[in-house]
Amino acid sequence: MSHNDNRLSSNLSTTRRLYEGKKFPDLCNHARQPKANTSAKTAESRLLVMRTDDVKWTDLPGAPGVKVADLWGNHAKGAFGALFKLPAGFAAPLHTHTYDMKVVILSGTYIQAPEGKPEFRLGPGSYLLQPGGKYRHTTSCDPSSECVFFVESKGKFDLKPVQAASLAPRSQQITEDPAHAPL
Repeated sequence: MSHNDNRLSSNLSTTRRLYEGKKFPDLCNHARQPKANTSAKTAESRLLVMRTDDVKWTDLPGAPGVKVADLWGNHAKGAFGALFKLPAGFAAPLHTHTYDMKVVILSGTYIQAPEGKPEFRLGPGSYLLQPGGKYRHTTSCDPSSECVFFVESKGKFDLKPVQAASLAPRSQQITEDPAHAPL
């Protein structure tokens, strides 16, 4: 055995004697592994099953024909998960929302057009992360059938109509009465 091997063996023996019988947390895995919830009753008490017949649809104020059904939370007060239903042919003017919304289309063809860009059409199973803040867009539902989609958000639902940006200076805009058009 070499001199270094003897020193290593001696250091290990000293370390074992100093810490023998003492308990230390497993610093590598302790923080990464959540404690198992051993109470089946606790897990069962969190279970929520909502069948189609249990979904309570209500009118969305300010949007004729649009229905909403909160699955958790309250769409009018804060964070929520809800189903929305747009009638076939529905169209909302240019608008924004305060909070991001995660959207999954369940039925129908949902149509959205970001301001100044082409529309995109989403069918069942499609996903959209719709930004909150200054993301200006129109929303509509194809006339062939109603649109049903799930929305989840960290804040309350709102719809803030905005005026479309003018594409041409006032002097270049077409008026309905050519006799009163600027020269």
